[in-house]
Amino acid sequence: MRTSHWVLRFSTTTRPLLTVVGPCLHANSDGTYAVRRGPTSEDLGPVALGG
Repeated sequence: MRTSHWVLRFSTTTRPLLTVVGPCLHANSDGTYAVRRGPTSEDLGPVALGG
């Protein structure tokens, strides 16, 4: 797992040779989150985080 530029990504390996897998969790500027296939893809859906 790693974060970069407000994006949470998952990897099956560690640095320096990351193998990114699965969807990404993006933090939006309005305080919401979205699940995406990749860093530039469209939202797959919103995420509700409990608090």
